[in-house]
Amino acid sequence: MAENESEFFDLVGQKIKELRERAGYKQEEFGNLLGLSRSSVVNMERGRQNPSFYLIWKLSKVFDINMSYFTGENLSNSNEKNISLSITFESKISKFAENDINVRPEAIDKLRSFVKENISF
Repeated sequence: MAENESEFFDLVGQKIKELRERAGYKQEEFGNLLGLSRSSVVNMERGRQNPSFYLIWKLSKVFDINMSYFTGENLSNSNEKNISLSITFESKISKFAENDINVRPEAIDKLRSFVKENISF
């Protein structure tokens, strides 16, 4: 558990980096996914820049995880499996969207919603 604000944001940064690496994103790619610069991703991962509450919420929705993950709470094995599957799915969808310029962002959002509503990870 973090003893102070600095340690807390170091922990949050480690969790953000862990998600990014599990998903197979480079820092720049991850930043593009979230609407951030590469330097913002680097600074958050190192605890130098505090992510907004909205960003933490957005990450929890994109990767289908509980926000408590970012505070260092342990996850059960089933949650770890869900994170891995969710990250794999999100990674594949994002790479598909990047490679096909004919795909509208609205279509990708609809696909994400459909999968999250109808497929259990």
